[in-house]
Amino acid sequence: MKKFLNGGFLFAAAFNYFLLFIVFLTFTDEARMALPLAAGALVILYVLALTPIVDWYYRMILELREPNTVEGERLKRVWKTVCNRAEKASVLVKKSIRLYVSDEDGLNAFAAGTRTIAVHRELLSNYISDEEIAGVLAHELAHHVHGDTTSLLMSLQGTVIFGIMRISLKAIFWMVSAIIAFVLAFIGFMATDGNLEDGIGWYKIVNYIIDKISGIIDLFLAGIASLETMISRFFARQQEFAADEFSGMLGYADGLIIYCRRHAEETKLNKLSVEYLLYGTHPPVEERITRLQKIYQIEKQTKQ
Repeated sequence: MKKFLNGGFLFAAAFNYFLLFIVFLTFTDEARMALPLAAGALVILYVLALTPIVDWYYRMILELREPNTVEGERLKRVWKTVCNRAEKASVLVKKSIRLYVSDEDGLNAFAAGTRTIAVHRELLSNYISDEEIAGVLAHELAHHVHGDTTSLLMSLQGTVIFGIMRISLKAIFWMVSAIIAFVLAFIGFMATDGNLEDGIGWYKIVNYIIDKISGIIDLFLAGIASLETMISRFFARQQEFAADEFSGMLGYADGLIIYCRRHAEETKLNKLSVEYLLYGTHPPVEERITRLQKIYQIEKQTKQ
């Protein structure tokens, strides 16, 4: 089984270190000496992201629960067939992967952390076949096999670092403007009417200039953040295609096609829209179905 080159992980890790470098570039020479320590701390965060702590956190905030007896028996049966096929295809399935149930509405499932797969309760309804569930579970298994959930964790760390940068810069500019305005007022450049808060003097002018500079820098940072998001979303969509291919190669293309057709109402997407480029984590359903049908035909011909 060919493993998908996880560009998302590489991009997320590189972007995080880029942010770290930019932060320390603005500091003094003495402070820059701490850059290796900060880089090492980021490595430690990466390592922590691969521990069971992250899985526990996801299960807690997403309110995932252990499957009940009926759900557990069905999931165990279907999961066993998926793992057997994966092993026959020489794919190493971690024994630590656990299946949980989400009580949120919708026919959905997702992989989280490094060893968690969650299935929405409705997906286990009687009108959903075992073949469909198997196709979905194989798809989610692929995200763990390909390291997609790890790249997501790396990306989230970058988002946190970026958010801290923007908040810190706003705080710094606010303090600078307040200090400059206070100094100017102190040396006699008072507002024209003698009121610092409401006047139209140096205090207002300094605050206006600093605010505009801060706004321009924040706009620049927001642009970088949007670009980073677009690239991350691109990799996320490629990961979805790769997970579909993984599921199809295990022989679950037909089941996954049926499942995708249940989401046919989500196919009306403008692939050039800002909404899709910035928030589209999944490719259009019709495109996924087309690719799965090709895989299904290949598998059919191979069996014949």
